[in-house]
Amino acid sequence: MFPTAITRKRQRPEVAFARGHEEVKFRDVTLFLVERKMGKSRRNFLSNLARSKGFRVDDVLSADVTHVVSEGNAAQDLWSWLEEQGFREMHDKHVLHISWFTESMSAGRPVPLQIRHYIQ
Repeated sequence: MFPTAITRKRQRPEVAFARGHEEVKFRDVTLFLVERKMGKSRRNFLSNLARSKGFRVDDVLSADVTHVVSEGNAAQDLWSWLEEQGFREMHDKHVLHISWFTESMSAGRPVPLQIRHYIQ
C-alpha cells in the first residue's frame, strides 16, 4: 500500500569520533581543550585531529596536562574557571589560544611557544 520510509539510527557524536589507537609521538606534551565556548562536537573533532597527529589529549584537566588550549573565552572568565577546577596549584602549565593549536596541527608537531600564543 503505502511505502514505508527506512529509518536509520543516528550515531551519537561520541561514537562517531571514538578514539583510535594512534601512536603518541610527542610524549612531553599533553593537551586539554577547554570545551567552554568551543562546544562539545568541535572539541571532539579537534581532540581526534590532535590524536591522529601524534599528540596526547586528556579529556579532563589533570596534573598530566601541560598545555591548556582555549577558543573564544575572555581571559578573566577562563582564569576564573581554571581556578575553580584547581588549576592554581598546577605549575609549569601553558594556557594558550587556539592559534597555537592550529599552527601545531598544520606543522604536524608542537610549534615553539610565542608570547602571542599565551592567554594573559
